Amino acid sequence: MEALSRDYQPTCQKCRGGVIVMSELTPIVRRKLKDGRIIEREGRGFSINELREAGITLDLAKKLGIRIDKRRRSCRKENVEALKEYLQKITGKSG
Repeated sequence: MEALSRDYQPTCQKCRGGVIVMSELTPIVRRKLKDGRIIEREGRGFSINELREAGITLDLAKKLGIRIDKRRRSCRKENVEALKEYLQKITGKSG
């Protein structure tokens, strides 16, 4: 069996109730290149500010298998909306 790298993150994680939740969330990150162009790509994880805006604690994010990137400081509206939709889908709550 191959050794796992430090960047390895499983796609699913067991919650306390024994339910396996698949994380289908991918954050969007924008980056400015040296020549001035802005590219959009998939990020490594959601920033702590985005989780806070969506009303998700770090412990809950880890239990749900949501990827977290502690290095990011930005708070993108698209990512916050995606987190809120995912949380509503998981909990079954509206509003």
